[in-house]
Amino acid sequence: MTPVEWMVLTGSLLFAACFALALVAVAMLVGFSVVSAGARVLKHHLAFILRDAAPLRCSR
Repeated sequence: MTPVEWMVLTGSLLFAACFALALVAVAMLVGFSVVSAGARVLKHHLAFILRDAAPLRCSR
């Protein structure tokens, strides 16, 4: 292979690696957003449950 072909191959591989890393970063960001939103929903749901259960006299 000529030096130009090696440079094109190396550039293509670097571009593909950067693109793959960018896709992984975006997937991690989306996953974190989904987990964060789920935790927020569960937190509010638990707050509503505890608010509704507060007047119940089931403790000593």
